[in-house]
Amino acid sequence: MVFIRYFYKRFFTAFLSISFVLSLLYNFLEFFEKLVRVQQATFWQVVYFTALNLVPTFARMWPVACWLATCLVVRELWQRGEWQTLQLLGAGRARVLALFLGTGLLLVACAVPLYEIGVLTAVERAETFRKETFKGGLSGRITASWFMLEEHLFCYIGFLDPSTPALRDALRAPQGERVGNAGFQEELATESESKTIPACPEEELAEFCLEGSRDEGSKNLATGKDLLLVYRNANGSLEKLITAPTFSLDYQNQQVTLCDGELFVADTNEQKKFVSEVIALPSLFLKLSMQQEQPSLFVLMQRFFVYRALLAYDAWRELLLALAERLLFYFQIALYPLLTAGLFMACQHYVYARWVVILLVYPVFAFLSLFILCLFQAFA
Repeated sequence: MVFIRYFYKRFFTAFLSISFVLSLLYNFLEFFEKLVRVQQATFWQVVYFTALNLVPTFARMWPVACWLATCLVVRELWQRGEWQTLQLLGAGRARVLALFLGTGLLLVACAVPLYEIGVLTAVERAETFRKETFKGGLSGRITASWFMLEEHLFCYIGFLDPSTPALRDALRAPQGERVGNAGFQEELATESESKTIPACPEEELAEFCLEGSRDEGSKNLATGKDLLLVYRNANGSLEKLITAPTFSLDYQNQQVTLCDGELFVADTNEQKKFVSEVIALPSLFLKLSMQQEQPSLFVLMQRFFVYRALLAYDAWRELLLALAERLLFYFQIALYPLLTAGLFMACQHYVYARWVVILLVYPVFAFLSLFILCLFQAFA
């Protein structure tokens, strides 16, 4: 027990020190890079961005810091003769490897809540400030963008600002909390079975479109301009087009209200104008939330497994890659101590090989991680 406390103290001291030093070095280089390349930002804006970026970069250094800390601890144990002392005291390889594995699992147990709760918030703040300051103040705004909502449904948005407080808070909310009493799954099934536009009372919605949707104090609505919905048949031919110069997003019920729009049905060449129509499009809200927020591991897994039927294949593959990257990030932290110590023990009787193999752990594992992600991209 005394040795375990001593080991943990040495390891975590090295781990935190290396993470902090690497983070400072990275931000030091980025600070001067921003000063040289970004002309529209002041000196203090660059300083403020560097301060915001300290926490995200500190977290990104955890895998490499875990590997380097393991190398330093193994080196100190060997040079001080403590490695041989453990063997003389009857601590076999299995117990030593279990200690390193437990260290990695303890790191992951601490890293998951810290990263998912605190670091992602810091990442979002730094990214928002970077876009607003260094990219001309266009943080999160959607302009002239196409989205593939489902396999046969495409959406074009001329302008929308999801970074407004009301809509941003709604997009961050759990998906299950954004729907009414009917429930998200029921609304999903309704949209999947039928692509028809539900009827709506023109008197109420006309007044809503022209007045209520433009009320800046509205807590449940956000407006955009130039919406185009393209529905295709299974054979790829055009089914219908829906256009609207203005639209409103009701994120509580996951509905889009189209104002002064037109409907064109390709089979009959029928063209119809309407004052206002309401369409349930939970896939659009899901797509917006995927673009605007830094999703946690729980949110990624929820979207990947629960909302598979709602997403287009390309969007589902993006989720798969994001989920794989996040899991590999934690797997690296958990496995680096075990792999580094295990390879050292396997080659401890070879003077040079034992030090070479532990230095190859990080590049080899990084290459394997990249290879796995490439396989996901190629065959998912």
